[in-house]
Amino acid sequence: MTLSSNVTSAPRETISLLRALVEQAPDLIVAIDHDFRLLICNAAYTEEMHRLYGEAPAVGDDVRAFLAHLPDQSGPAEQAWSQALAGREVTVTQTVGDPVHGQEVYELSYGPLHLGDQPAAFHIARRVTARVREEEQLQRRGAELEAKVAEQAAKLERAAEMLQERRARLAAALSVSDVGTFRHDVRTQLSSWDENLQHFFGVEPGEQLRSLGEFLQIVHPGDRASVQANMEPVAIRPGRRSGMFRIVQPGGEIRWLQYRAQVFSGEDGKPAYMIGACADVTPLKQAEHELKERERQLRELADYMPVIVWTQRPDASLEYVNRRWQDYTGLDLRASHAGGWRQVVHPDDLRSADAAVARARRHKEMFEVECRLRCVTDGAYRWHLVRSTPMLDPKGRVQRWYGTAVDIEERVQSEQRLEQIKADLQRVNSNLARSLAQFEGIIGSISDGLILFDAAGNRVVVNAAARRLHGIPPEADIRQTRSQNMADFDVRDLAGNPLPPEAWPSSRALKGEIFAGVEVRMRRIDNNVEWVASYSGAPVYDEHGRQIYAVITFRDVSERRAAEQALQTAVEARDRFLSIASHELRTPLTTLIMQLQMTRRRIDLETGKVPPPADLVKTLDIANRQATRLAKLVDELLDVSRSGLNRLEFNFQPTDLGQLTAETCGQYATALEQAHCPLVLSADAGVVGEWDTARLEQVIGTLLSNAIKYAAGTPVHVAVRRRNDQAVLTVRDHGPGIPPANRAKVFDRFERYVEDDAITGLGLGLFLAREIVRGHQGEIELTPIEGPGACFTVTLPLKPKEAKAPTAA
Repeated sequence: MTLSSNVTSAPRETISLLRALVEQAPDLIVAIDHDFRLLICNAAYTEEMHRLYGEAPAVGDDVRAFLAHLPDQSGPAEQAWSQALAGREVTVTQTVGDPVHGQEVYELSYGPLHLGDQPAAFHIARRVTARVREEEQLQRRGAELEAKVAEQAAKLERAAEMLQERRARLAAALSVSDVGTFRHDVRTQLSSWDENLQHFFGVEPGEQLRSLGEFLQIVHPGDRASVQANMEPVAIRPGRRSGMFRIVQPGGEIRWLQYRAQVFSGEDGKPAYMIGACADVTPLKQAEHELKERERQLRELADYMPVIVWTQRPDASLEYVNRRWQDYTGLDLRASHAGGWRQVVHPDDLRSADAAVARARRHKEMFEVECRLRCVTDGAYRWHLVRSTPMLDPKGRVQRWYGTAVDIEERVQSEQRLEQIKADLQRVNSNLARSLAQFEGIIGSISDGLILFDAAGNRVVVNAAARRLHGIPPEADIRQTRSQNMADFDVRDLAGNPLPPEAWPSSRALKGEIFAGVEVRMRRIDNNVEWVASYSGAPVYDEHGRQIYAVITFRDVSERRAAEQALQTAVEARDRFLSIASHELRTPLTTLIMQLQMTRRRIDLETGKVPPPADLVKTLDIANRQATRLAKLVDELLDVSRSGLNRLEFNFQPTDLGQLTAETCGQYATALEQAHCPLVLSADAGVVGEWDTARLEQVIGTLLSNAIKYAAGTPVHVAVRRRNDQAVLTVRDHGPGIPPANRAKVFDRFERYVEDDAITGLGLGLFLAREIVRGHQGEIELTPIEGPGACFTVTLPLKPKEAKAPTAA
């Protein structure tokens, strides 16, 4: 122990005594004076402070300053020191240290210390970490045990409640069901019965033990011996038991009882008693008897049916065949087992029959197949329609298969004769069928509405087409009165005048009138859209000639009228094309013939005189130009024909669009000059793509030719640009432009910019240009511009995603 040099007031012998005591003590001992200066501390205290905090106060240091920077120590420690300096003894338990250097639990005893006339205080710290942790562990264990005890108690309480509830439910169930319980003592052969069982046995209710002999008197004589044998002690073994027996009630009525019981052993391990229940199953036994009787009757009925009938077990093995099967095939049930029936099936039909059976068994569904079966009497095969249907239990498992085989030989022969007649008719009417194919396609695509009225005018049947055409909501009730139905409709004549109800098609049919093609204007119920309907109607009579129904059918003829108009337009376009084509083809052909005839007349075979070579060259040049023109017209017609069949040929190869455009413009230089159309060409370099060079040259030539024809005397601007992964070609003229009425159909076949007979051509150029551009997966369009003229823009992908392979023309 170390003493401060400035502590002189205390007797030296007292300090020496304290030093000896403190240094020998294993506990932590500290003494302070009234100014909280450290007077005494032993080595155990110094070592512990260094271990826990990394530092320790020295003798003479202010203990309060040391405690102030310790975590959570200054408050409680300073308060305890103050109480000790005041003369009171204090004992506390405190955790000392920090998480870094370690923590310990100490029991600290503070008390006053007298060193002469100077007040002082001390504390002794004893480490109690192990004891505290043991106490805490014991407390935790105690709490865990208490929780487990509480949990087990709760479980026992719940189990008791559940047991009580189950007993109540069992008692309630037994009270409302035909079930009675019993307890039979194996050793004494005495039994106790509940009230339900006593009621079954027909004995007076009362709690008493009854002997085995008394019970056997109630059992039916036919079952008495077997019941007694099962109740003998030597026959009873521990475990579950069940069975069925009959009893005879006092009134003589026989009832069937089914029992289930459990045999329990005594302390000696031998059967001691039996507890069980009996249920009255008389209705079930009666139902089984009735079912067997009904099955017997059905089998007798099946034996006299002219149809083959059989049943199969879930594994498809035969269970029953009727007499018709045996008479027809000569096979009884045993001979038909294990695939024996296969010998009467025609070999060519076995595969389809096996496939139908396998599919039906796999999907648990009915199968149906037509096959030929051999008759035992004459060995001939006759066609039969074979069906088999599974009977499923509530869980979807097959319980039995029911099958029939119906002789359809006459029907098959009739069908074969009918097929032969059809074949003959098809050969006779083949030409008519081909000519009517298109008409039948149109008729087949039209869905007529149908409404059936009863004699009172109420709707009986409204088909889906009628609902759709009239706009009747799906949820609307069609079985309304006639007055309610009529309120929903607005019927007018073709001029738009309302028709009186008595003139409606339905009213006319209800009055017995037969009509067809009556057209009226209708309005849909759901959206009030007007449409034109064509009605047909007729009455329906019974065998006594009384009208019982009226039927009307109708169709929407708005589209038909539009189709007729479109057809008329197409016919006009065709006639216009034929007129143009005849003129265009006749002109070069006439010139060619005239040149050849004139040359022929100038040749004299007798004298050998021929025209001069210059005249022949001139004549041949004219003939060549006309023949070339004629060939070009024919090529255009061929391309139109191929485009309609999607058979335009393409040969894709790397092509520089700018270079191709410049070369094509060069070919038309003379024509442009003659038409006084100055050409302005602007092309980006390197616009190269995978295209058909010849076809694109045809597109460029068509656009230039049109500009020359329709915009003579004005400049023509041609540009080639690259836009990302696309090439863009524009051809613009400054002529009169395209009339607004023709812009929507400028790319249609047989159409021309203007109605001018002075303009040559078939009106196919832009149509073919569009088809060629589409073959390159591109687009051609008439682009809006400011000012006069027309501008066509062609957009082409540099590399089509899927280049179409050329097909044979």
